Amino acid sequence: MIQPDGRRDARQRWARALESGSFEDVLDALEEVLSQLEAGRLSLADGLDYYEMGTRLTKRCEEILATAELRISQLALTDDPEPEGFPEIATADEGPDEPAF
Repeated sequence: MIQPDGRRDARQRWARALESGSFEDVLDALEEVLSQLEAGRLSLADGLDYYEMGTRLTKRCEEILATAELRISQLALTDDPEPEGFPEIATADEGPDEPAF
């Protein structure tokens, strides 16, 4: 069972992943949340908080995957290897204006 300080640290990590993490960061956070929920040792209040975080992380993963799928679909329609106007897939190490590759 995660101790209270550990819970706070974990929640901060998950919030960072949700806000600015790569797909892999968000997926790792989701796997941590699911592991804690599956262990069944959380209080009702913590369980609800973890469930809510899990749904938010799941939605973020789906958004990142949808962006990647759109980009792949658009690339398949063009011969230009670096077409303009395609959505960027951000990683945790990139700023808002840096290319995704």
